[in-house]
Amino acid sequence: MKFKKSLVSIIVCAFTFFLVSTNVFAVDVQNKLKDVPITEGLLNEGYIPKKYYVDSFSSLAGSSNNPYYIENVLQYANLSKFSLRDIIPENVVIRDQGKENSCWAFSTIACLESNLALKNKQKGKPTKVYDFSEQYMVSGSFYDNYLNGQINKKGLNVKPYVGGNFERAMGNVTSGNGVIDESSYPYLNSEAPVDINSLSNKKVTADILDTVMFESPNNEEQFMKLKKAVKEHIVQNGGVYVALRMPKIGDYKFNPVKGSVYNDVKAAQNHTVTIIGWDDNYPKENFNFKPDNNGAWLVKNSYVAHLEQNVDEVKNEIYEFLKSYFNLNGIHSANEIDDNYLIEALNAEYKRQFNIEPVKLVQGKDGVKYASIDINTGGYLYISYEDKTLSDYIGITRAIEKKDYDNIYQNCYYVSGYRDYLTTNNKKTYGVLLGEQYEANSNDEKLIKFSIRVLSEADYEFYANVNDNDVDMSKLLKLELDNFSTKIHLKPGYHTIYLKEPLKLNSKKFAVATKMLNANSFDVAVGNTNDFNVDWFKYTKLSKNSYLGIIDENENIKLERMNDVDFTLKAYTEKDGNVISEDNDIDKNNSINNGVNYKGENDLKKNSIKSAEVKFYYNKNNKSIRISNINPYIGESKYEFSIIMKDDTNDSNSVLIDKNGVNIFKFSSSDLKKDVNNTYYYDFSIGDNIKNLDDLKRYKLLNLNLKEYVDGNVNERNINFELINMDNINNFDKSLLNDDSKKNFVDTTVVKGRLPQTGESILILVIISFLLILCIIYKIYVSKIK
Repeated sequence: MKFKKSLVSIIVCAFTFFLVSTNVFAVDVQNKLKDVPITEGLLNEGYIPKKYYVDSFSSLAGSSNNPYYIENVLQYANLSKFSLRDIIPENVVIRDQGKENSCWAFSTIACLESNLALKNKQKGKPTKVYDFSEQYMVSGSFYDNYLNGQINKKGLNVKPYVGGNFERAMGNVTSGNGVIDESSYPYLNSEAPVDINSLSNKKVTADILDTVMFESPNNEEQFMKLKKAVKEHIVQNGGVYVALRMPKIGDYKFNPVKGSVYNDVKAAQNHTVTIIGWDDNYPKENFNFKPDNNGAWLVKNSYVAHLEQNVDEVKNEIYEFLKSYFNLNGIHSANEIDDNYLIEALNAEYKRQFNIEPVKLVQGKDGVKYASIDINTGGYLYISYEDKTLSDYIGITRAIEKKDYDNIYQNCYYVSGYRDYLTTNNKKTYGVLLGEQYEANSNDEKLIKFSIRVLSEADYEFYANVNDNDVDMSKLLKLELDNFSTKIHLKPGYHTIYLKEPLKLNSKKFAVATKMLNANSFDVAVGNTNDFNVDWFKYTKLSKNSYLGIIDENENIKLERMNDVDFTLKAYTEKDGNVISEDNDIDKNNSINNGVNYKGENDLKKNSIKSAEVKFYYNKNNKSIRISNINPYIGESKYEFSIIMKDDTNDSNSVLIDKNGVNIFKFSSSDLKKDVNNTYYYDFSIGDNIKNLDDLKRYKLLNLNLKEYVDGNVNERNINFELINMDNINNFDKSLLNDDSKKNFVDTTVVKGRLPQTGESILILVIISFLLILCIIYKIYVSKIK
């Protein structure tokens, strides 16, 4: 009988363990994303969806070769709650777009302002408040919205109130317009025609140099990568532009009391905002339609403290949705719906759902009536991580507070599509050459930098023919880039690449080119096409000065002139004698992959190995050296070490040598791994590659000579250490030997994945209680039989 009682207890415990260990209560974070077709007809929504998705989940922190950057980013990005309002509050204030469909411009400008402010903070500079002109961006982007039939040759055939997106904003900024201060071109809150001459002769006070494009996720794994990358970007580079479906008045997926938004199904985006922080523990109960998990992005919106919508628009939407109901009640058009009745009906539903009556009828300065709702959180909102409409995550990684060139040469202004020019499966052995022909304004110009819209992550080389405009490899000179030799690795986004030295143009006609190499795909951004199937681009003219070359496995190039597209490679020059590009305050190419540092440069360690430690572990199967307690700093360090093995009397010694006769072993800061005490270590495995491996059996004392090469200096440290035989250590995690702080480590992990949530924990307790009751009943029953 005791055996049976024990068996029942074991079954209960085993079943309970199964429930927890397999995490049967966990829910897929993305809740099975479904593909829903994005419809057209969004031309009055304020946001124009992107038509192609060739982006990346990777963050710049992940591409950095310096672990110091990664550490500084991660110490903030790993926080459960973070807000730029706590770091740069003056530069994440709410600005109101009013009645204009300009959310795309407000979000882009917000990203720029937060980027510049955060970089100043990281460099220890005085606080500066940035306020750039959204109206200059909006008005400069239109084509047919000027007085007296004036035409902007760099604009689009776009009508007023159509809206835009980040690509359109970037096209405007990077075509030479740049960004100007709000005081130079104040916001109009109207899209009435303007005098095109009012856009001229404005002082450019900022320019965008680099951006990063994050891919929208299709599954839980991609979602987790995206969330990590966006958090790292916010900490490192400022706000992130994102599009979503912003619920309108009468759409109860928006909670005005909590300022929270959660769209539980996919829908076309109609609005853009700027992500400035996050809260992993933001309660899911704050959303009207509850997501599966807690957590939300903190976003800066471009509505001040209220949501407004034209009453006639609200009537039309409600009438179409409830047409049969209205018809039965004698109402046969939206115009027949009484304004006050509409407000009462909306408030009745809000009262039922939230116990509030927030909708008011107001009249704007334009004489139009609006349904208005106050937002309790001001212009800041919380959007669930799991919102099904979030898309087009984009960030600015590098910007400057000036225009650092005299002339820009370009064959297109806006990206209008993309092409994949390589169909071979073995793309790693192939490449693509993109060439452009240009004519300079004068004979006294120097080439100083390039820019290009990148769709495919790859290695890029840049070339120039300064003697004529032939796009011929025999005439194209491979250029040395600032801090990057002749090659740079670029990820999806817009990028600016500086030359190491200005290059004098010997002819007004010149050519430039770039090679894309070592890529998994060769998607190329193009302009002057009509890939969007709209008439915006009917005024664009193909330059026929763009060239494409396919590089085969033997490095042969087949070159052809393009008659249907232009490429986005732009060239920038300064007049001979000017030195506007030589600004020490401009982060050049080496900053593209850099991360965040909130310390002053004088606080950074200049000797990363002064406290380094060494341990040597061996057993029958493995032998390894761990060099630990390394404290890297900004800048790429190169390391090398050698090991001298000595006997007890120091009368004889031997140097560890590999089979190639090399006794000095090298590594760099990119090979380092983070330790639990926030320092870094390097592991060196010893195997069959060591020539005198048997010497380790008789030599017991070892000396490691460690050197660090950085910034033209050499740091050196000699460390004596002993061998540790791991075969003599039982019941101990051998990986903990390197750090005393790990010896008291307690594993609190319950399961792989997330812990059961509140409701799920209750369910577990109910099941356990039920099983225990069964045990008690069984015990009573057995006792009665006995």
